[in-house]
Amino acid sequence: MRSSDGGAVSIFNWSGGVFKGNVVVANRALTENDAGGVFIALWSSIDFVDNTVVGNHAGDDAGGLFVGGQEHRYGVPLDAYPPADQFKVLVKGNTFVGNENPNENSGAMRITMESRVILSNNIIAENKGGMYLQRSEISATNNTVWQDYRFIEYKEGLGPSRFEGNILKGPVDAFEAPVTFKGNMGDPVIRRPGRNARHQHL
Repeated sequence: MRSSDGGAVSIFNWSGGVFKGNVVVANRALTENDAGGVFIALWSSIDFVDNTVVGNHAGDDAGGLFVGGQEHRYGVPLDAYPPADQFKVLVKGNTFVGNENPNENSGAMRITMESRVILSNNIIAENKGGMYLQRSEISATNNTVWQDYRFIEYKEGLGPSRFEGNILKGPVDAFEAPVTFKGNMGDPVIRRPGRNARHQHL
């Protein structure tokens, strides 16, 4: 219970390397664990490239892919945020279809806990829940995200995020994080509340 994230693969604790050209299909993260497919966390810097992630089920968050930087800790100090040359996850050229999580809010993926992620040339469609982006630095270019997505929470010290050249069906909620949109196809206006409130043309 809460100790076996990643139904297929778990990459953890400053790990590195390349995960490329794999088919990750019909795996399950049991009980209340995250990542039915692949779990990447605790400052692991992986190139996750050209994979097909299909029909995976999480017990909690992220049916297909979970990416987290900072580890969940209670009562002890958090780590300092590593610089970009020490921590960055590349998610490029993958297909995410038919993945699910119980709340149907991150079927394809969840990126959270001060992650620094480059999302490029991925296809994300027909999952029970799309992309759940939270408290991270995201550079998203040339992706097709033909379902729901959201970007919630911001933490001081994180760099800016950008969405450029994507095909986007539209966000499920107003964005809470500072994001720049340029040259995307999709809903014409993004609305964001609070101190970041303004209209951003795609």
